[in-house]
Amino acid sequence: MRNDEIVFRSNKIVISKTLAKFGSKSYPINGIGSVYIDGKRSIVFLLLWIAVAIYGLLILVGSRNLVGAGLLAIGAGMFVFSLKPDFELMIKTASGDQQVFKTRNWQKK
Repeated sequence: MRNDEIVFRSNKIVISKTLAKFGSKSYPINGIGSVYIDGKRSIVFLLLWIAVAIYGLLILVGSRNLVGAGLLAIGAGMFVFSLKPDFELMIKTASGDQQVFKTRNWQKK
């Protein structure tokens, strides 16, 4: 990649005319069939945080205690945080789909 013209560079991603490097892994450009972005939400975590919030609400209503208020706040806060999906940059190669980058802060331009 030293003698190759770099066409894109951002954090741990470097793309040249012949090589794509994601962190410590490199892929030859001619070996990449396609590139796509996959957004995934974890349903298990969403349900877990809803359950924690409901449990906190039940404790709060039953005994009016700070533990219930704390669990309600934690459950509600983590539920909202869990709504934002993880975005994965995927490439298709001869050996199958490869996840090469993952972030929560993807912005469509």
